[in-house]
Amino acid sequence: MCLPIVVATLIASVGEDPTLRPNITRTVVLAFLLAVAGIWWLAREFDIETERLISFFVQSIAFVGFAILIAAITAFIIRKFRR
Repeated sequence: MCLPIVVATLIASVGEDPTLRPNITRTVVLAFLLAVAGIWWLAREFDIETERLISFFVQSIAFVGFAILIAAITAFIIRKFRR
């Protein structure tokens, strides 16, 4: 299953059950921290300079932001069709 669709389904279901909000927020924050730690660890393992590491961080944030944008748009469309 495509990741944006999964995220959009989670976002669409958040409005139905308010107890899910903290769990999704915690999951997103932990996933972000894990991604940052993973990129940092790989950079140290392969002796990548700091400028390139920052470039990887920016690209990763842009990619995740794009995935979140697609998921938000998909969640909006799903909510519109449910009504």
